[in-house]
Amino acid sequence: MVKTKLIFNFLLKVYFLSLSLAAYASMEPTVTLITPDKGSELGGTNVSIYGSNFQLGADVDPYNSLPNLTFFLNFEDDYSDRQQQHPATVNNGPTFNSESLAGNSSVYFPGTPDSRLSVASDPSAFDSSEISLSFWVKGDGSWSGDGSDNGSANGNAVLFSSNDNIFVISVSPDDGRINLNIDQDSFIGARDIISDEKWHHLAFVLGKTGGSAIKVFVDGKLDINTTVSSSWSLANQSLLIGDGPNDFWEEFKGYIDEFAFISRGLSNEEVSSLFEFGLNPLGISVDIGGSYCLNVAVAAEDQLTCTTTQHLPGVNNVIIKNDLGLTTTVNGGFTYLVDNVTSLPPILSFLSPSSGTERGGTFLTIIGSGFKPNPTVTIGDINCLQVVFISSSQITCVTGVSGPGFFDVKVVNTDSQNSTLINGYNYIEFDFPAPTIDSISPNMGSESGNTLVQINGTGFRDGVLVSLGNANCVVQTVQDTVITCLTGANDFGIVDLELKNIDDKSAALSDAYEYTQDNPPPIPTIILINRSSGNISGGEALTILGVGFYAGSEVYIGTSKCEITTLIDANLDEITCTTPAHAKGLVKVIIRNDREKFSNTIDFEYIDPNYQLPTPVAPAPPPVLPPLAEKEQENGFEAKSQKKNVAPISGPLQNCGEASTAIPSASYLLYFLNYLIGLGVSMIFKIRKSKRPQRRGRDI
Repeated sequence: MVKTKLIFNFLLKVYFLSLSLAAYASMEPTVTLITPDKGSELGGTNVSIYGSNFQLGADVDPYNSLPNLTFFLNFEDDYSDRQQQHPATVNNGPTFNSESLAGNSSVYFPGTPDSRLSVASDPSAFDSSEISLSFWVKGDGSWSGDGSDNGSANGNAVLFSSNDNIFVISVSPDDGRINLNIDQDSFIGARDIISDEKWHHLAFVLGKTGGSAIKVFVDGKLDINTTVSSSWSLANQSLLIGDGPNDFWEEFKGYIDEFAFISRGLSNEEVSSLFEFGLNPLGISVDIGGSYCLNVAVAAEDQLTCTTTQHLPGVNNVIIKNDLGLTTTVNGGFTYLVDNVTSLPPILSFLSPSSGTERGGTFLTIIGSGFKPNPTVTIGDINCLQVVFISSSQITCVTGVSGPGFFDVKVVNTDSQNSTLINGYNYIEFDFPAPTIDSISPNMGSESGNTLVQINGTGFRDGVLVSLGNANCVVQTVQDTVITCLTGANDFGIVDLELKNIDDKSAALSDAYEYTQDNPPPIPTIILINRSSGNISGGEALTILGVGFYAGSEVYIGTSKCEITTLIDANLDEITCTTPAHAKGLVKVIIRNDREKFSNTIDFEYIDPNYQLPTPVAPAPPPVLPPLAEKEQENGFEAKSQKKNVAPISGPLQNCGEASTAIPSASYLLYFLNYLIGLGVSMIFKIRKSKRPQRRGRDI
């Protein structure tokens, strides 16, 4: 009976579970028709999808509307994301504020020390091969913080960073432009996003492998389009909003709202849609071959509409996700066709604006027809930067640095067909200030070059030329205040740093950098000389034994050069030189090699063989004193004296007290001893030379 009851309960649970699964399955979207099922590779095709269960009235979940959304902080109720997996921690000041672009509130950052939000690390989510960021920002007056931090060289205020400084998004206080720092790379945007104190949308698409794409969008338009030089990672990194990890950066002062982190790269069209519409309010997405359809709308209970984006030609699956997050796939549901205007050349109609400063950075919109993806744009001989294909009739780019004047504008499609607008753009002359140099770091490196150095100063421009001594320093990156470059090979020594902008204005820093020797030679060392003295007239051979003697060495006796006649480079080096004339006295022998290295010193005395001591002068006789008896009588005493018989002095001591010239002077004794020593050393050298095998010698 008990077993029967257990079996019945089990079957009942299975029945209800099957009903639940059936009900859940009945909520999956279904597709009966996609029309049209073909469209241009350039995108822009309006597609209708017929079926059911597209919208079931569930609460909108932004994680359904934007695939691969890792976390989304809308700052409505708290600092947590919708999925409660990546909460933000508040530090020192950020508060909710009714100043909001969408919804009820945003977060206000007061710019006080260390005021920021932080999101804990998540290696599995943060370290995908490509990531995207999307958020809204608005400056507040003196938006670069209160200055309590030391700030960077230009006091940039941080919007977002990793806690190890490897990745930093900041804003320049000088011009309000985005500064993006990734490891050793640094990129600067073209547009002022802060000074007007209005809301601006920022989006970043960031590849993490060397050579992958880096894109920055401002208000839906591409502001930076470049590549990263080396791989980087956010693994095990916490993320900071509103400030950097240390006092090198300033805190941001202003508002941030709707912060989204996506673990994939967004397309240009998706960024544009985020700017125009925000996250899809329907919570519904349409994926065609990995490119997400834009402007998704529920036209009727059984109909979705959307607009295709740019994609490579070919047949693709279509994946529809409803507001419950349930999906259905239509295999081969849509085909991207090769654009049917491929054979037609582009037509360039006009530019907006048609002029800008010669320092570049002007955002251009080019209007025409027949434009293809990945075009190139040139103004004169200067490439327009950050070119973005918007449609077959619109391209955007950012002007580069040029000289003043009117220049032709040329658009070239990938099939080499092109269109030119004669004198289409006017570069307006700008009087750039001369550059200045503050420092170089590091300030020394190998004489073989290839040392990466950073030059700090002001007024640096694209196209700047840098030299260290006679070698060029190959420029890697240029900002207004920072240049990085790789040193070229140069002779060792201290050299000047010079740089010149493209307008020929230049700056220099004396004795700024030292090239060090890769393999410095040994310091010369004197062990022995064959004579310790010589004639003041010179002309005598002096042989020196030691180590570290080689071609280019010089010998000095005192301050005079001893001309080398022979140099033998062996285990024990030997130099023979001819002594120069010199005044009498004790001097030093020293060797200097061609690398300005000096040896130890050894004494050498110059002697005058004709020198004679001056004739001695006899000492003056002692004073004569009055007789004692007379003194006593003068004092009233009776003279009392006792006379003793003393024999007169005779013999060898008879002339004691008078000068004698019979004793030799100490100087002559020293000369005699030196002569004996020199004679002994010479004999040693003769014996040594007679016994050793003949070695390589060379005359100098």
